Amino acid sequence: MTLKTPRTPEAWRRLRVRLAASLAQSTIYSRANMRMFAIVAIIGHPLYYLCWTEFQPQGFESAWLRAFSVLIAIPMLFEHRLTRHDFWRRKVTLYWFFIVTYQLPFFFIFMSLMNEFATVWALSTMAACLLMVLIVFDWLMILVMAALGAVAACAVYELVGGDLSAQSSEVLPLVPTYIFAILAGSAFNYKTELVAREKLSAITSAVGTMAHELRTPLLGIRSGARGLQNYLPSIFEGFEMARDAGLPVKRVRTAHYRQMHAVLDRINAETEYTNVILDMLLVNSSRTTIDETSFEV
Repeated sequence: MTLKTPRTPEAWRRLRVRLAASLAQSTIYSRANMRMFAIVAIIGHPLYYLCWTEFQPQGFESAWLRAFSVLIAIPMLFEHRLTRHDFWRRKVTLYWFFIVTYQLPFFFIFMSLMNEFATVWALSTMAACLLMVLIVFDWLMILVMAALGAVAACAVYELVGGDLSAQSSEVLPLVPTYIFAILAGSAFNYKTELVAREKLSAITSAVGTMAHELRTPLLGIRSGARGLQNYLPSIFEGFEMARDAGLPVKRVRTAHYRQMHAVLDRINAETEYTNVILDMLLVNSSRTTIDETSFEV
């Protein structure tokens, strides 16, 4: 009896592809903010730990959670150097997903639960939601991170002995506000992203058209130069034979003949180089994915 492996539903497969693309795109757009996010985390956690323990004491604080937040943010300071290595370049998307999910939705929701959603922590959680909208860009990834962070925070809160039902009266009225902040912020942020994509698409389309239009005359110039190189020795030999036969033809010096060959070589080299540049522009404008694993630095 042959057992058939159940096929993955098409909807689930598309969702996985969409999530992977969303994570990759979010990481690319967030590269410029990674170092600043790390600086804010490294400075902010110790500073607010001091604030919430010495100046405005809260019901609960955790040096261990904040220390872990600082620790996982340190590698992001050297993101530009680390991405030169294959291992980091392949794992940076997962690292970014983990650190944002932990630092923003998980940490702030868990700390809010431990402090029974005091006003300070309720507002801090709102600020974390807005910050996540600003740095993640992609609306789907924002929703996934927020959901996973919230579920993980609630699960850990229950594991350490907390009771979610006891805080339902404080938490439930705030949930619609948090959801509105995430959805509305994502919607406006997504419109900005769409405008940027349309501008990029228009530029790449124009570049592709220019590249196609330039390739034809360049190929004609290159073919003409090669033809001249093939027939130039015969033409020069014909001039020499005409002079030897006493015909009234002007003599072509050997130096001039070599210069003509050099000019044709230069034309061939320049047109070949220009064609390579145009091919690169066409690849970029078509947004073809290139496998970087075959490259060596």
